[in-house]
Amino acid sequence: MEQKIQSIGSEVKGAIDQIGADIQQLKADTRVTSASLPSQSSLEDIQSALKTYYAPYLFILRVSRDELDLETCFVNLAIVEAPAQREKEKQDLKEQAAVFHRIPSFEAIERANMQSSIPLEQLFNKRKLRDGKKNAPKTILVQGRAGIGKTTLCKKLVHAHQTGLWRDRFDAVLWLPLRQLKAFKSRTLEGLLREKFFTQGLGKGNSLAHALETSAQKGRVLFILDGLDEIVTDTECDEGIALRSFLRILLRQQHVIITSRPSGLDRSLLPSIDLELETVGFHQQNVKDFLVKVLKPEAVRTVQNFIQQAPLIQGLVNIPVQLDVICFSWDSLPMDGPTITMTGLYQMMVRKLWCKDALRLKKTAGGMVLKEREINKLVPKQIDALMATELQHLGYLAFKGMKNNHQIEFDEDALLSAFGDLTECGATDKIGLLPPQLLGIMKQTSFLHTADADLDASKSDSQQAWYFLHLTFQEYFAATWIAQHLQVKQPHSSTRMMTVEQAKAFVQEHKYNPQYEVMWWMVAGLLDGEALEAFFDLLQGSPRDLIGGRHQQVLVSCLNEARDRLDPMVVTRLDAELMKWLHFEIQTRHSKHERSMLGCQTSFPDALLVESLGSVCSWKTNLVHTLEARSTLSELAIQFLVSALKGKDADVWYSAAAALGKQSTLPVSAIQSLIGALKDEVEGVRESAASVLCNQSTLPESAIQSLVDALKDEDPDIRASAASVLYNQSKLPESAIQSFIGALQDEDWRVRRSAASALGSQSTLSESAIQSLIGVLKDEDADVMVSAASVLGSQSTLSESAIQSFVGALKHEDADVRYSVSSALGNRSTLPESTIQSLIGALKDEDADVRQSTVSVLGNQSTFPESAIQSIIGALKDEDADGAYVRGSAALALGKQSTLPESAIQSLIGGLKDEDAYVRDSVTGALHNQRYSLCIALPRLTEDEIVCVYKSHLFLYSCRRVLSLHVQDKRLCLYTEQGLVRSEPIESDKEKIITSTFEAVQHEAGIHA
Repeated sequence: MEQKIQSIGSEVKGAIDQIGADIQQLKADTRVTSASLPSQSSLEDIQSALKTYYAPYLFILRVSRDELDLETCFVNLAIVEAPAQREKEKQDLKEQAAVFHRIPSFEAIERANMQSSIPLEQLFNKRKLRDGKKNAPKTILVQGRAGIGKTTLCKKLVHAHQTGLWRDRFDAVLWLPLRQLKAFKSRTLEGLLREKFFTQGLGKGNSLAHALETSAQKGRVLFILDGLDEIVTDTECDEGIALRSFLRILLRQQHVIITSRPSGLDRSLLPSIDLELETVGFHQQNVKDFLVKVLKPEAVRTVQNFIQQAPLIQGLVNIPVQLDVICFSWDSLPMDGPTITMTGLYQMMVRKLWCKDALRLKKTAGGMVLKEREINKLVPKQIDALMATELQHLGYLAFKGMKNNHQIEFDEDALLSAFGDLTECGATDKIGLLPPQLLGIMKQTSFLHTADADLDASKSDSQQAWYFLHLTFQEYFAATWIAQHLQVKQPHSSTRMMTVEQAKAFVQEHKYNPQYEVMWWMVAGLLDGEALEAFFDLLQGSPRDLIGGRHQQVLVSCLNEARDRLDPMVVTRLDAELMKWLHFEIQTRHSKHERSMLGCQTSFPDALLVESLGSVCSWKTNLVHTLEARSTLSELAIQFLVSALKGKDADVWYSAAAALGKQSTLPVSAIQSLIGALKDEVEGVRESAASVLCNQSTLPESAIQSLVDALKDEDPDIRASAASVLYNQSKLPESAIQSFIGALQDEDWRVRRSAASALGSQSTLSESAIQSLIGVLKDEDADVMVSAASVLGSQSTLSESAIQSFVGALKHEDADVRYSVSSALGNRSTLPESTIQSLIGALKDEDADVRQSTVSVLGNQSTFPESAIQSIIGALKDEDADGAYVRGSAALALGKQSTLPESAIQSLIGGLKDEDAYVRDSVTGALHNQRYSLCIALPRLTEDEIVCVYKSHLFLYSCRRVLSLHVQDKRLCLYTEQGLVRSEPIESDKEKIITSTFEAVQHEAGIHA
């Protein structure tokens, strides 16, 4: 009831805010109703004034203090898709080898499609928007994790307009950091424009602000509203209400780009969004280009080799600031790249930056100021001792921020408060500095930055917000603080902020919290001896994750940071425990073709997988499939997979070939062997070799030419294999394209099929090619029709007559044709109403394949009619002999909905006991977004149902994502990416049933907590 009252109160406040915004907007509209667009002279004055205003800020300041032009700074924008669209594509899209693996983050955006990117210059091109219509976007939301490039994006947008882009669309591009709004007195658009941009005399400023507001009312101004997550409005006071109303006016401008971190985003403030994007950092080519720009040739080679050797590093360098620090530290990089830990890398980078800071702060030794050459000769321990004061204060600030709801920005009061805490506990007595003095020192370090100096140089220090160089640096410094307090031997308690017991209690309470995940890695990397062993005892101790997968994720990541400092017997025992859980997961999945999601984690040592491959035959294929799914492989793993290509086990051979195909660059020897295998007499060998070659990001020119020549080979098998390899090359010579068009008439159906697929891989198709493919839809061979339907279905637009042809083909006598045609229809998220009604009727078709295809098509629609929902719920109970695929497809269709009616959830839970594995897997996928409901429902389930939910959903999900469950204070405590959720109190007997049931399942698998 209390939550309901709070919800109603929030809605009332939102309505009041909206009314206030409407009134102010109406006043603004009234002032400009009769106004004309600004004259050419006033427009030139506006653009000149804005160019002068932004001139000091349109560059990037490196950690070295060197300036970097915006042309060298790359911004990659990935489309965040609507749930239905994302679910439809995620099974079909291949992993993009040119995107680095990203380290875990509680700010992850699950629906960002890394393959659907938008170049900056095409941002306002017409495209399919979130409502399904095709138009140019007007309101764009851009989300991004801390440090990923949102500020750089804002600068590049301003710079792009100043250099001529979008001049036909906008008179001006205005970058407005929302956290600055409180500092301005005006709560009208014209007043804000005058106060922020036009301060060159009252009369001139008034006229320019008025003219610019007029342009905005005519839709000729692009507003970049930066940092919606950073503005906090107090709705309990008049000033807060006025600010919130003014914010709504800004958000409702005709052309708006809104930036925000995912966490802290108040979606109730957002207007209707046309396009949602994520800034995703650097791609591999961006990294290479950046290295060439900022480093000397010998340094470029050193850093490239380091990145290539260390899979861990590939999860860091996609973040621009982290790559910049690595470049600054290039001469200190360790030579043992494959064995470097994340903690070790950050220790190296921090010490390199400490040396720069020591020089700037004029650090002394023996009463004399140290010179640069003397500082550069210091060993790590000496650097740490020299910068101990800075390390202690930044460590406490970082830890206090993370405890305070993961705070990453600090105003001057927050900084003084943190440094004052240390002064009060006696931690700064021996250096004799007061908090204001410490504040000045910390601001001069490389690790505290302010964006406000970038945005408004007129702001005083007391008005500026400060943040760590990057979130991972805050996590590192926080780790140094908690690690200090976990040491067995500690200094006098008066100099410490917490006891060892308090530090241990903090670990126990938050070890599964995803917001602290990276910090725990680094704590493990910083500790040594007894303190390190005690830390792992805390991880293994109570409260223990009942599900199991999340616990293993935390454990293996920490183990990787401390492996070389732990007792070898402890490491062996923990590795054995990891493999038991991995084996348990594979057994739970029931199929040798499924991969272990635990083993797919980058943190899971692939050396353990390779070692197991040499001794365990019963799940060898599962392990090879697991290696296939990993974004990067060690040299040891690649060597094993190359040797597996010569084995006799077909399943292993195919899986090894697929795993090698995921690697964007393979050794030349491997490529040569695969090209030779295209002529192998065994069809499976040819197909697997072709599959690997298809997945190479680039093939040598000689290889491409050989494959083009092979299109004319007299052997149809060779022609088909060559075509299947070439179809994945996005840019082919004209001779190859013409050969493909001709091959559509080849006498061999396999060649025709491969030629159709190859044409579909080209970024653009000519009208003649499209017409030829439509003609192929009537080919006598069903497989050729399937390929043509798939290619046509991938086209962004299709005529109404083509769609009607697809609908008719749903009743083709060949099941594969019906399935491919339905898939092509499923690629259209908005089908005509008449087509949808026909599809609903087809759910009663006597053929199970037709019903299954129809369910899939309906599930992919952006809008889900109520009649379709009820029909699909009915399809969950399809009892036909071939109804398993219908039931499975119905479950998948329902799973694309963010919320489901109670009847659907009950039907899905019942489906977990379906006799068919495909249906059970589909139901598990459908319940993906219902994990909270499932956990909270555990006390109401029978033991059999608990076992089913645990094994079929909760455990498997916890192996790949953040999901842990423990009991504390008679409540179920559930950790997800969004943080902690607690249930209502549960009865003791229910708690005992849940706990004992989970433990019984684990005990049966040979696991003893």
